[in-house]
Amino acid sequence: MALIKCPECGKEVSDKASACPNCGYRMLHPEKTAAIIKYAKIGIICLIAVVAIIALYKAVSKDHSPFEKFSPQMTKEEVHKKFGEPDLTGTEYNTDHYSNVSFVGLVGELSVWYRNNEKESIDRVSWYYMLKEGETFADYSKQVERITELFTEMYGLPSEEYGHTIWKDSVGQEYWLKLDSNSSAVSLPPMIWLTYQP
Repeated sequence: MALIKCPECGKEVSDKASACPNCGYRMLHPEKTAAIIKYAKIGIICLIAVVAIIALYKAVSKDHSPFEKFSPQMTKEEVHKKFGEPDLTGTEYNTDHYSNVSFVGLVGELSVWYRNNEKESIDRVSWYYMLKEGETFADYSKQVERITELFTEMYGLPSEEYGHTIWKDSVGQEYWLKLDSNSSAVSLPPMIWLTYQP
């Protein structure tokens, strides 16, 4: 043990003492101060890392509309450049079909209808998820609720028309949600159906 002078009163104090016994001055020990600074830096780095991980998780896990990459002026050629060649091309109608398109935790299909004009511009785009045998729309209430929340956040309150929930953006483009039981087409299962109408 060594003796050092108290910076406050000048009395000799043990270099191990946390405070001067004469005046009560809190003694600062360089090795303890260095350790405190070291652990404070580690704590700050850990905090920054946690905040970054949370922000990254939110960015990655955020639901994105299946229509976000489409615009009203897009042509068939531009769709192919952006999304690649379709899995299937419709022969009866001028359509492209892309399978395995994820949205709100569901893996559905995306269909793009084109106008029969010179540029083959987009007429509408639909994303749909077909229910499996024995399932009902009640089994997907959380996903439907999330779709409704997401589109309402993006486009405001919807209207209800002919069994569709319809949102309109600032330029009048429409986004439709329908829980389609396909009563008129019994060969198809019920589906959660979304349509983008530029």
